[in-house]
Amino acid sequence: MEYTSTSIRASHTMDLLGYSREMIKIRQKYCAYFSETVDTPYGKSTEFYAGSKAEGLTAPFENDIDSVRVPSHIICTTEPRKHQHLLILLLDQYATAPGYTRLVHHNLRPELYEQNKEVMVNILGKHYLSSTAVKEAWKKANAGYEDIGIDGSVTHHAYTGNHQGPSLTSNFRLINMNLDIVNAFTCDCPELLEPWINRSRKHNWPPPNVVKEISLMEGHVVAIGNKSSGNEFLEWRICFTKAEIKLIQSLNDCQTKLLILLKMIAKQELKPLCREMTSYVMKNVVLWLSEMYPSNVFVNENLISLLKMALQFVKICLINNALPSFMIEERNLFADRVRREEKLAVCVKIDELQIEGPDIILRCKRVAEGMDKINTCPDDFYRYSSKRHMLEISHLEGIVYDIEAEKNHQQYAIRPESVLRLLKLTDNNPMAFFSILS
Repeated sequence: MEYTSTSIRASHTMDLLGYSREMIKIRQKYCAYFSETVDTPYGKSTEFYAGSKAEGLTAPFENDIDSVRVPSHIICTTEPRKHQHLLILLLDQYATAPGYTRLVHHNLRPELYEQNKEVMVNILGKHYLSSTAVKEAWKKANAGYEDIGIDGSVTHHAYTGNHQGPSLTSNFRLINMNLDIVNAFTCDCPELLEPWINRSRKHNWPPPNVVKEISLMEGHVVAIGNKSSGNEFLEWRICFTKAEIKLIQSLNDCQTKLLILLKMIAKQELKPLCREMTSYVMKNVVLWLSEMYPSNVFVNENLISLLKMALQFVKICLINNALPSFMIEERNLFADRVRREEKLAVCVKIDELQIEGPDIILRCKRVAEGMDKINTCPDDFYRYSSKRHMLEISHLEGIVYDIEAEKNHQQYAIRPESVLRLLKLTDNNPMAFFSILS
């Protein structure tokens, strides 16, 4: 493949900016501590990180935080006999698009019906759970969140009302970061994973041990229906969040950097033209490429060529109006979502990017600025890299300390506001932090 020299320089720069395999593995390790049991108005729930934070791809204050909250006493399944001790919601996928389902109450007691009838729809004697009504009820039940200030003061905030798909969004005032909380139900649905588990894989990725581990994981359903359906308000989306986290954690160094660069290009160049050019779409693109091509292709010497290949894959999917979900192949991520003028604009932009050759890396502003600093003042940049790594690890250790302190009813570690703001600066504007150090 072409552009070997630029690819190696870009990869090295990404290491210094906090995207090294070592740093990503450290984030993944610490993120495992962040799963916790929380009290909610509807009972005990488990909450865990999802998205780029759980995958280790972003630093603490780089991008928003995605969190999934799952009630412990509710299960969605097709086999109710296995879960008699829980509140059971039966999956009803009749006449729904792939990856979607309706939920029918199976063992609802009369008193629970009276308490929850505002979120249910009775159809031919069956009590269906409305995803639209449940999401509104969740929003009211979780009326806000507590923001702990540097001085220890607690301020109560309401949710902003911004809906990103099935999520509710809140904002932390100190660091001006959004927290997107997705309320979900556990879904015991091994039959839905069978096609993925048994799929023919020419190049043995993901490896058999990862496939086996994923086969034992639960799925989730989230409160968003198929926009093309007449029954959108009754439908729920099936997802395999934990499986996708495991898959991203199983990528090698080059594949991981490819995903990071592709997300940067999508955010900067493609999403302004079409809102469907999301990080989730780019994640599926990289997962498909990782399965389609042999592992010896995914080396850092090929990083720029692989980036161009991934963009071409996006263009082909747009032209065919079809990007299959990696986990549920029958679900088309582009179905009825991309307008003709958007498709044309994105394809034209991808053609422009392809013509740029190795200079395509300049579209990734953070990496391009880092490459320039390595050329002009390498010693200072290496010093910056060492400082930012230490600062991030110290912050992650502090979060773990806080979690353990809360469990043991001890005092939180109060970190100076200046440290938090400096860490956010390193994550969102590395060159500004670099200038301070210089």
